[in-house]
Order: sequence, then structure tokens, then C-alpha cells
Amino acid sequence: MAHLIRSFDWSSTPIGPIEGWEDVLLTTVNVMLASRHAMFLFWGDDLIQFYNDAYRATFDETQHPLALGNRGRQFWEPIWHIIGPQVDSVL
Repeated sequence: MAHLIRSFDWSSTPIGPIEGWEDVLLTTVNVMLASRHAMFLFWGDDLIQFYNDAYRATFDETQHPLALGNRGRQFWEPIWHIIGPQVDSVL
């Protein structure tokens, strides 16, 4: 996942290229990538998605790598009525 994140065209997302990311995002992504435990991150108002290798294993072949860099509400639209309120309560 580290390679995929580095090679992803982040300029096509609201968070922009990696070179312009806030330190807190860089640190969080690096911690996530280093973990053996499944980790997933929504970032920003658009809930841009990141995940590590362990979380990648939870996706089926239609979800990965499409989930990376995608907006959470759009990607999870079929189940957003379930997970949306949970995400809102965390935020």
C-alpha cells in the first residue's frame, strides 16, 4: 500500500499532491502503513480514503484499489445509511 499511496495521483483529489500535505496527515498515514493491524482513514470533509495492507485484505476485487483516494460517501453509498451515522458520531 505504501507504493500505491506514493504513486497515486493525489492532485486529482481535494487533498492535493503529497508534497503539500499537512504534517499530521503524513504522520498518520505513515503510522497506519507501518501497522500490522487493519487500519483505515477518512481524511477531510470529503472523507478521502486511505488504508493499509492489513485492511486491504478486507476488500473484494471490485473495491481495491478503487477505494484508495476515493470519497467515502460516494464509495460506500450502498451502505452509507448504515455507516454514515457512525462516521458522523465519530467526527
